[in-house]
Amino acid sequence: MIPYSLALRPTNPSEKSSEKKIYPVPQRGETVCLSQLAHHIKEHGSTFSEGSIIGILTDMVDCMKEQLLLGNFVNLDGLMRIFYTFRAKGCDDAESFDSSMIEKVNLRADIDDEFEELLNQKAKFVYVASREEQALARKKEKQALNAEIGSGSGSDGNSGGSGWGDPGDVTE
Repeated sequence: MIPYSLALRPTNPSEKSSEKKIYPVPQRGETVCLSQLAHHIKEHGSTFSEGSIIGILTDMVDCMKEQLLLGNFVNLDGLMRIFYTFRAKGCDDAESFDSSMIEKVNLRADIDDEFEELLNQKAKFVYVASREEQALARKKEKQALNAEIGSGSGSDGNSGGSGWGDPGDVTE
C-alpha cells in the first residue's frame, strides 16, 4: 500500500500565481538503512548471516561509487539505472570550455521499465492524513493526556483499558 495525502498546488510550479488544483502527495514512511535491509533479507530466509549480508551490501555500495567515479552507469537489474548529469556554465564555443565550468554533478536514477510497469499496474493506494495533520493530531493527543493527568481523573493512568493499547496500535 502506498500512502498519500492531498495538497493544493499550482498547476505550473514555476509560476506560483498559476491556477491551483488538488494533487496527490506521497506520504513516505521511514528510510531503511543497509543494516535494516540486511535484517529484512535475513528474515526472508537467507542462508547468509545478517553480518555477511551487511558486508555484501556495503561492498556493493562502495563498488557502485567506484564505478560512477569511473564514468560508468550502474544498472541494478529489475530496479533502476543510476547515472549522473551536470549543472554547468554554458559557453559560446567549445575551445573556451573548461571543466571548472562544471558547477555540480547530479546523481539520477531511471526506474527499470518492467518495475515501473509493475508499480503502475499493481500498486494500491491508501489515503492518509498529511504529515502536518498527523503532527497536529499527535500534539493534540499529548495535550489531552496532559490535561487529563492535571485534572486528576484516571488515577491509575488509564481510562478503563489495559493501558497497553490494542496489539495493532502503532506507537512512536
